[in-house]
Amino acid sequence: ILKEERHLRLLNGAPPSYKRVMKASMMLAAVACVTLAPPSSSFVVMKMPTRQIGAPPPSLRGVAAAHSCSSRRRAAVLGMQMDEERGREAAKEVQKAVLRSWSPGLQLPHSVLSVAESTTLTKKVETMAQGGEYKEAAAILFDPSKGLSLPGNEQVRLWRLLPEVHKHMEEAYEAAADAGGDDKLSPTRFAMAAVMTSVAEHLGMSGEHEEASSLLEMATMALTSKGGGGKAGDDDERLSLQSDGFRRIAQCRAAIGDYEGAREVQMRNILMREDAHGEDSPQVCRDVLVMAGIARQCGQVDEAFLLCLRALKAAKALCPEAGVDGGDEGRRLLCEVKAETAWVQLDQGLLQAALEGTQQVLRMAPLVHGEDSPAAATAMDAVGLVMQKLGRYDEAREQHMRALLIKQQSLGQGHVDVAQTLSHLGACANDGDADFAKGREWHEKALAILQAELPSLHPLIGSCLMSLGDCERAAGEPMVAQELSQQACHIFRSSLGDKHPLLAGALNNLAQAHRAQGRYDQALLLMQQSVGIKEEVMSPNHPSLATGISNLAAIWEQGYKDLDKSLELRKKALEMTKKALGDEHPQVATHLNNLAVTHTKRGDYEAAIDLYQQALTIDENVYGDHHPQVATDLNNLATFHFHIGQWQLSRQLYERALSIRSSVLGADHVKTCATQRNLNLVLQSLEVDEQEGGESDE
Repeated sequence: ILKEERHLRLLNGAPPSYKRVMKASMMLAAVACVTLAPPSSSFVVMKMPTRQIGAPPPSLRGVAAAHSCSSRRRAAVLGMQMDEERGREAAKEVQKAVLRSWSPGLQLPHSVLSVAESTTLTKKVETMAQGGEYKEAAAILFDPSKGLSLPGNEQVRLWRLLPEVHKHMEEAYEAAADAGGDDKLSPTRFAMAAVMTSVAEHLGMSGEHEEASSLLEMATMALTSKGGGGKAGDDDERLSLQSDGFRRIAQCRAAIGDYEGAREVQMRNILMREDAHGEDSPQVCRDVLVMAGIARQCGQVDEAFLLCLRALKAAKALCPEAGVDGGDEGRRLLCEVKAETAWVQLDQGLLQAALEGTQQVLRMAPLVHGEDSPAAATAMDAVGLVMQKLGRYDEAREQHMRALLIKQQSLGQGHVDVAQTLSHLGACANDGDADFAKGREWHEKALAILQAELPSLHPLIGSCLMSLGDCERAAGEPMVAQELSQQACHIFRSSLGDKHPLLAGALNNLAQAHRAQGRYDQALLLMQQSVGIKEEVMSPNHPSLATGISNLAAIWEQGYKDLDKSLELRKKALEMTKKALGDEHPQVATHLNNLAVTHTKRGDYEAAIDLYQQALTIDENVYGDHHPQVATDLNNLATFHFHIGQWQLSRQLYERALSIRSSVLGADHVKTCATQRNLNLVLQSLEVDEQEGGESDE
């Protein structure tokens, strides 16, 4: 199971906690290999109680391949939120949060320098740099009461002003380390790591990944203690400093796309915490939750779910009765765990479970954070997003509107979090109402906020442009969608590099815009580029990669009439999705529908009708009988029966689809009107057939 030599070497001389993890990993991988999947050169860095190993749950499908060591395990991150400059007032809040998260044991004032103080400090550093006093300038930048108190854009600007700092960095680091002592982690070392990580975040968002990674390596070195010594209190302080630092470094690595580095750093952090506090401590619980978030970003939803279960066990021990009893720490922790678990369940296609989880968080958030807190608004948005997936658009819109009011009152009209809720409302208008003008209005408001508050190449701006492009394409404006997708591609390529999943998504959208205009050569080239990036950075069966392959099939089918090539790609996409998500996931139903269309065009009607029926059954099981997606499946099946001359059955299916769409989407919705037109066509065909004395079907 552990075929790679470097994994085997980890067992030799490793601390007891690491050996326990490796042993549990091998046991779990062995069970997965025997019962679920063929052997793999991978391992699962996950502790499972012995009593659970005998009966692995269904979510362990393919879990033996969850931790491949190749670079392909870097996966998509669908969105990215970082502490960026958001205007002067917002920047102060960001820096306060940074100070709070980085300052245990440092006794630092939790404040951001005023405009005048910031200007004075930056001029002083500039003067030193111009005079060649690079070491002294670097010392100011690494002073936590100064460097960390500067707004993020000023940190990066000062860094850019000091080209010689790169040469003198190690010298300055060693001097500061000597000042703190060699045998224990000093606040000075910690402060330097904090500033380097903060600068690295902003460099990463500017596309300077190599420099950002170098800084993060140095920050990790700064947090690594050379030995023991000191009192017990000193050890506790050292551990707290190290753990907070490692966690932030892991999150920063994940934010700039270095998922393997993020997992390595965070696993080291978890093991360190376990040795000090035990497996079920609040500290370990939070660090496991961070690891779950990183795994979810990588597309490893089964691993993320197992990590959430482990965190949930610890959180419930601290807070029994689902948050009704227990201390504030326990309730807060349980709220965080349930929120992350709900996101994982949403990715798994467990929509009802995700809804229940988000609703529990919504009930708990006011008790933990306050009725009108931003955290409560975030919980409302989460409920709204799940309801959108379930087709309950009116309820989703109500939740998003409540969240919007709270965020505007507590954070201000122009806050980045307000923009995110505006985008959710835009999606509701597009998907639920087909009110593309209203959807465009919501998305444009969100984009205006992001462009005013964030750097021009921030990925959130690119993501918002993609959402606006989706709206324009759905509204029948492919040229506008093309322009917006091109802008998003430029942002992602500039800020995240040429091999990032977000760039792959933007290329996919750009290809779809060209396809809608009949420019199939351009569409094919762009879609191949998108799929190529996904193949390089995602796991072999990642659902997003499967979707890209299916979109590639559509271009071959529609633009080049190559049904054989399309069929091959459709089958591949379906099998990949089944391996990644199981046989009963809604995305499997989508691929079944696509494959059925290809079989229909090939004249293989028996295969097509079987696939249509499978898709309908899955969606009815997932969504219930009265969901817009079920109506779409019924509409597809009705169209199939109409084209093969079974008009009575086609009429019945169209009538069911029309009933669902009328009640859920409204009588004036474009999809409702389309179904009505289809039904009218069937009725006309039946009328003509009766007049001619013919039979439509048996």
